Amino acid sequence: MRAIPDRILVLSILLVLGTPGAQGQDEIDLSTLTVPQNQLVPGCALSPSPTVSLGGNQRRGGLWAGLPRNPWSGVERSIVADIRESVAASPPLPDGPPLSRAELTRFRVKLAEDVEEAYGAIYTDAGTQLVTVYGVRFNRAPVPDPPRGNSMSRGVRMARGRTVVAVLGKGGQCFNAVAAYIREIAVH
Repeated sequence: MRAIPDRILVLSILLVLGTPGAQGQDEIDLSTLTVPQNQLVPGCALSPSPTVSLGGNQRRGGLWAGLPRNPWSGVERSIVADIRESVAASPPLPDGPPLSRAELTRFRVKLAEDVEEAYGAIYTDAGTQLVTVYGVRFNRAPVPDPPRGNSMSRGVRMARGRTVVAVLGKGGQCFNAVAAYIREIAVH
């Protein structure tokens, strides 16, 4: 019996098992979407809590956009459905009478079925401007089109492989810094 050269043996094993790190090479790693503090402009940071004091008796709540923590990544269906609606078009509602609240909830949660993982982060610019980063890795390519309407008119959307990332905000230095970092991640 002839010996198999080491190089051919290693290549054969890698083809059977898969090359480490080769799967999803064309995907954006959602864990890399959190912008390092040294890449942000002064005053721009992850929102530290869901309630921010605006001075005096004024407070702004809900800055985490329904996320349980900031940043968040995971597969919780209700959160994934919300994030998915922000980065990709949803199928149309069924024809007929308006859906009941329970039917609408079931319809929305089904949006999460084609998603492998989602990501969300909320940044604030000195507590006044919000910048939101949403990422979705779909189960398969091609990814759905951008959402209908004007939700993307105030942001940028990037797609690579099965992954879509959107940066939403009203502009400004914080938005520009976050968008520049995400663009860099999306092209590499």
